Order: sequence, then structure tokens, then C-alpha cells
Amino acid sequence: MLPLLYTPQALAEFLAGRSGVSAEGLVEVRRAVGERVMAYPLGAGQADLIAVAAGLKPMLRRTLSRGEAAAEVARVAHLGLATHVTEPPAGLVKHGEALLYVGREMRALYEAAQAERDRDDEALGQLLGYPRCCVEAFLKVGHPRTNSAVVRANFGGRVAPAWLNCVDLRVFNYVGWIPCGPWCSLSLRYAAAVRERIASPFVLFVTRARGDGGFDYFVDAVDRVLAAHRLHLFPGVQLSLSGEFNSGEVRVTHAWATARDRFPGFAADVHEAEATARLLGIIKSGARVRVDGQVVLVDGRECVRVQQPFVAGFTAVGRQ
Repeated sequence: MLPLLYTPQALAEFLAGRSGVSAEGLVEVRRAVGERVMAYPLGAGQADLIAVAAGLKPMLRRTLSRGEAAAEVARVAHLGLATHVTEPPAGLVKHGEALLYVGREMRALYEAAQAERDRDDEALGQLLGYPRCCVEAFLKVGHPRTNSAVVRANFGGRVAPAWLNCVDLRVFNYVGWIPCGPWCSLSLRYAAAVRERIASPFVLFVTRARGDGGFDYFVDAVDRVLAAHRLHLFPGVQLSLSGEFNSGEVRVTHAWATARDRFPGFAADVHEAEATARLLGIIKSGARVRVDGQVVLVDGRECVRVQQPFVAGFTAVGRQ
């Protein structure tokens, strides 16, 4: 049986001994993983801010450093929104020193912070404006409720509309929560409304300091990125795949590192990048990729074994 790998570093080291990628090929895939090819007039998480400013969502919550939280408070001041910054409860988050809440009513922000301290996920989800069905699906996933575990439970092996693709939080996405399933109508309606505003002049008000008018091109690029199937091994080790998706298996016509489509402001982790490059070197055009439990199979052969791998299928959505 393949060893169970718990970290991107262990994955990179394991694949280094098995992948058989040539030295020249490895140089090429490393270069491809390091590229950032998509222009980002908006940050990866700014869909939430646009939704709050537009009244589509009551508030947003972000985990940041203290300096980043202070800068964000100053940056959104012109929107007339309430902000609240507090320290995360002990053991709640792995990264970040501050929790930032931005919304339309200060009292609701205080209530959200209290729900967070009380570990009341149901109350917090409702205050953040998440659909009840999505909150309930989230609560059904056992601890630890990582994003990966929830996405795997709700999307793994099934096909969803691209606008609901939230597998990689470092890629721009329209929905600020994990939908309860591939065809959650409430989540899809929300995603369509957010997308409409990003492609409209309204976004120029929200991002006054940036003033980039090319948002129609941006959403077209985002739509293409989100329509790719996704092979997930770790949050930082993902491949985007095009090709036929059938019963949880992708017959690959093209594979690329999802990292290429990420917001360039996110620093690359060397172990994640190396693991992604070596995985990309294995999965070629024509390969059949699927996940069985903890094992990723390529052309029917066991490739690697990690804790929470999954393949999620996505399909393009017509303009509404």
C-alpha cells in the first residue's frame, strides 16, 4: 500500500522518487507552476466586499494580520460600512492575528464576533448571510471542518456549475461560502448577482482607488478558470483539468497548475510548488484521473495517497 502523505513537502519528496520526469521536463513544469497568467484588477477575496457594498450580503469575515486588518479598515472607509476587528479565539485559526468583520450594521458585527467566540457555527453562518441549506451541510461534516473536507463532501465526484467553484480560495470566486451541493439554487443566484456587479460600472465605486475598466474581460477569464475540473490533493496542491468528466473520472485533454490562475499577491510555498510541478509532470494529455478514497489513480494505477484528495467536476455557465 502507498504511504499516507500528510504534507506537500512529503508529497514532493515521494513524487521525486517515483515520477520519472526528465530534468528538462521538470524545469518546464516548475516554470509553468510559477507563472501567474491572469490579470487581477480585483483581489481574490473582493467578491465578498462587492456583495456587502451592494447589499447582497450582510457582512464578510476575513482572517488577516493586524497590519492587514488596519489597512483594510482604512481602505473600505469610503464605502460607509461598519468594521470590527478582534483577536481570533485561541485555536480557531492557523494563520492570522486578527478577525475582520465588515458589514452594514455594527451590532450584527459584534454578534458575529460573539458567535465565533462561542463556536456557534450555525449562528455565525446566518449572520454572515450564508443560505441555511449550506450552513446545515457544513455542520454535517465531522471535525476538523476544513474547507477541503467540506468541498470534498459537497462536491467530490459530481459536476457543478462553474460559478460555484470555490475549491481554491486563492483564485477569484463568486461565492463566499461552500455551497451545500453542485446545484444549490440560492448559491447560484447569489453568484450570478455578484458576477453581474463585477462586470458593471458599480465596481468602479467599490474599487475607486484602482479604477480599472476591464472588468468584462476579467469575468470572462474567471469564468474560464472556474469551469475547469479540479484535482485537489492539498489546498496549495491542485491541478486544473479539461476533458470529459464521467462518474468521477476525468479523461484529460489539458492539465495545468491551478496556481497559475491565482492572485499574484499570494506568496508561493516552495514545497507546494514542487509537489504541484511533479504531479503535473505525471498527468499528461489523454490520462484518466480519478480518486478512490485516499488514493489518486492515473490510468488505473495508484499514484499517491493523501488524506483528503478529490476530483470535482465543473461546467461552464451561460450568461444570465
